[in-house]
Amino acid sequence: MYPLAFIEDYLSDHETGMKTLIIWLLNQVMLVEALQQAEADPYERTDARKVHRNGYKDRFLKTRIR
Repeated sequence: MYPLAFIEDYLSDHETGMKTLIIWLLNQVMLVEALQQAEADPYERTDARKVHRNGYKDRFLKTRIR
């Protein structure tokens, strides 16, 4: 899904749209952080690579947005 779709969802249904937008934004932030720490793209083999990743694990975040 792309950011404009999240905004459209928010405008049509504030509660669900906001949750979806927050989830997408946090996932993008964590992805960028992981790429910065590894200093390589996913599946990229370089000498500069600092860490390896073992995939993803579902997590739950409690916020005021329900």
